[in-house]
Amino acid sequence: MALKCWKIARAIVAVVFGIGFVLLPGTPAGIYGMDFNPAATFMARLYGAASIFEASVLWMARNISSHDVACHGIMPGAGASN
Repeated sequence: MALKCWKIARAIVAVVFGIGFVLLPGTPAGIYGMDFNPAATFMARLYGAASIFEASVLWMARNISSHDVACHGIMPGAGASN
């Protein structure tokens, strides 16, 4: 149950930050004191797209048991991306 809650919480956080970085890359980055040039804007949008992808994978995997083979493939990737 704890793993399911973690997947849901991580998916929600990832999609919020992902949408923020894709649509308004300067706003979330301003929280961290970053200045943006065109290359940094592109990289922020790329990070946002990857974050949205991770959120979709975690959301679809929220009901997978921790003993399932698919979970053994998804969780190391999610952990590494964190």
